[in-house]
Amino acid sequence: RAEETTTVEVCHFKDCKRAGGGPRLLKLVNAVVEERDMQAKFTVTDCECQGECGYGPNLVIDGKIVNRVKGKEAVESAL
Repeated sequence: RAEETTTVEVCHFKDCKRAGGGPRLLKLVNAVVEERDMQAKFTVTDCECQGECGYGPNLVIDGKIVNRVKGKEAVESAL
């Protein structure tokens, strides 16, 4: 049986992008996952606005919103 993966979604809407999210955060999340050799454990994609724009940039990890994910340490902590 294949292991289930954790879904990590990066908000790509304008307020999160402006706060450092969007493509930059997506790239950083993928880099951290690869650096830790955890590609088999995580599926990383983007998502629609989660309605918490003032707290961005935001990730959604298996349905749970994680706010203010700025920088590598924040990504590592969120994962």
